[in-house]
Amino acid sequence: MDGLHLPGKHYRKPTKTGDKKLAQEILDEVKYKIRHGEWFEEEEDITFDKLVDLYQKEEDAKSYILQFIPVYLKYFGDRMLSQITRKDLYEFRKVLKQLKTKGW
Repeated sequence: MDGLHLPGKHYRKPTKTGDKKLAQEILDEVKYKIRHGEWFEEEEDITFDKLVDLYQKEEDAKSYILQFIPVYLKYFGDRMLSQITRKDLYEFRKVLKQLKTKGW
């Protein structure tokens, strides 16, 4: 799939089948959603735990990330992604370092 170009951004999503017709159908669907204002709606009000659910369903979910999901959920839980700041991420990194030193 060649991808979708928007001002300042380039989006690519592999189809994993190598099927050019399928790739074109996906691209057409994405373009339709963008034209009708539906593309970014879900991402605007997604919670962290919903993001984790989506990630766990991905075929290429990494085990080294999945092992920390209980910690992620305990720390961020049902917070909206838009409410998580850089400061929150730095504090979370400190928590992870403390857990690692305790042998977790």
